[in-house]
Amino acid sequence: MKNFFPFSAVVFMLAACQPKTESEFIIPFNSKKFNQENFEGKSGWKDASKIQVKMVAEIEKNTLGKKLPEVLIKNPEGKSMDLRTLILQKTMLVMSNFSCNEGMDNLATEMPIVLERLTANKKDNNVIALMILNKNEDSSSEYFCTTVSQLQEKIPQFYLIDASEALKLNVIGNPTRMYINENQQVFNISIGSLTSELIYCELTDFFKQTAPKSQLCYRKAF
Repeated sequence: MKNFFPFSAVVFMLAACQPKTESEFIIPFNSKKFNQENFEGKSGWKDASKIQVKMVAEIEKNTLGKKLPEVLIKNPEGKSMDLRTLILQKTMLVMSNFSCNEGMDNLATEMPIVLERLTANKKDNNVIALMILNKNEDSSSEYFCTTVSQLQEKIPQFYLIDASEALKLNVIGNPTRMYINENQQVFNISIGSLTSELIYCELTDFFKQTAPKSQLCYRKAF
């Protein structure tokens, strides 16, 4: 199982304080440069833990409080569009790489429950699911087509996104839930598999908030 993030059992809640920075748009995280600068000559859990915190802090700085850049996605029929055209109100993006079993399972099993609960409670929401595709993904395989069909049926706003485009959003984990405000700024990010109950709490808390929090929390997914 491929996974962008080696600590998928841990969820990182990153809340934006919307600082003034050089760029108003998300700055892509340079993972290759970061790995070269931080992992060379390092070993053991203690080093890995420190590097992990440093990586999250850098991604937080490059992402939170910043606006979405142009990000191309496509619907299951193949029509391309700019992701920003779908975000005209507070929105949750939930994303997972197609090659990550854990992320895809969470997307397929937990998100439909969350959506059903939102509808039952008449909660205003805008939830968009993005399945990340690696280069040269075999989109003609039976498994791929079945997965797309099932998710399209379960999640009304379901789209596909190439891995190169997902990097513009600094997606490093599976699944990643990104909360975007009505100004198309990243409000907070949650990484890792959660139960539908915890996802629902995250989402409803986000819709109630009128000002961003400033915090960095670590907690078990289950």
